[in-house]
Amino acid sequence: MRILIADDDLTSRLVLTGVLKKSGHDVVTAVDGDEAWEAMRQPDAPALAILDWMMPGLAGVEVCRRIRGRPSDQPPYLILLTSRGEKADIVAGLEAGADDYLAKPFDSGELRARVDVGRRVVELQARLLEARDELAHEATHDHLTGALNRRAFADILARAISAERRHHDGLALGICDIDTFKAVNDTHGHQVGDEVLVALVGLITATLRGHDVLSRLGGDEFVVIAGHTRERGCPEALRAPARRGRRSPDRNDGRGRDRHPEHRRQHVARGRDRGRPPRGRRCRPLPGQGRRAEPGPTCRRAEAELIG
Repeated sequence: MRILIADDDLTSRLVLTGVLKKSGHDVVTAVDGDEAWEAMRQPDAPALAILDWMMPGLAGVEVCRRIRGRPSDQPPYLILLTSRGEKADIVAGLEAGADDYLAKPFDSGELRARVDVGRRVVELQARLLEARDELAHEATHDHLTGALNRRAFADILARAISAERRHHDGLALGICDIDTFKAVNDTHGHQVGDEVLVALVGLITATLRGHDVLSRLGGDEFVVIAGHTRERGCPEALRAPARRGRRSPDRNDGRGRDRHPEHRRQHVARGRDRGRPPRGRRCRPLPGQGRRAEPGPTCRRAEAELIG
């Protein structure tokens, strides 16, 4: 673990450095409080710091206060090194933000023990942070495909529509599903069906721009939110997946027909110039259309709607 030692006394600094290096730690040193504060402000700041209470420049307790005043997901573990043994001084140091203290002259065994406590706390914080990030990811992403889930999609769509109403940069929404996907599961099993879904997500993701968003609505239905489309028109991300799927050699039986039942068709509508679905097929409303859209069963096709 990377540890900062801040002490203006050379002998004390050398002894601390020797003990910690023998324990396998990477040691960084500072000779005053200002240098210690600067080291702890860096992006790669040490995870643990041993700070002498009395130093030129900033005192150790003031460094503690400044460090605790900065928001951080993984705050460093701070040990105050002091010759003050009064209870009031110890309380003042802990209230300033120190996690522990070590009295001078210190015992090497006690130093190693207290540093080990700090190491365990830092590692526990890292695991908790990792678990929090994993839970946040699981709450917003589909566990099979890795695409955003329906709940996250609803939040992002609401923000995107709000931004479009303010800036009028153009917003496109593309919805697609897989034709006769149930036949894939019934014929080849759910494992193959899952592989088809994952492959489709990979196919669509490869065409997206950095700010485009892909979400799985449920089952075999997916949606793409693409912003900033006014200058460039409807983004290629809403057309390429179906076209690439039709041209892929391993999906063709040699006579121009798709071997697999998950063949996808796509229809793109822009503004008010929406193409109509094939005769006899009617579409359910897109999000936000309300009763203006024609009711009826879902079309087995991909749709794109330019908003604004």
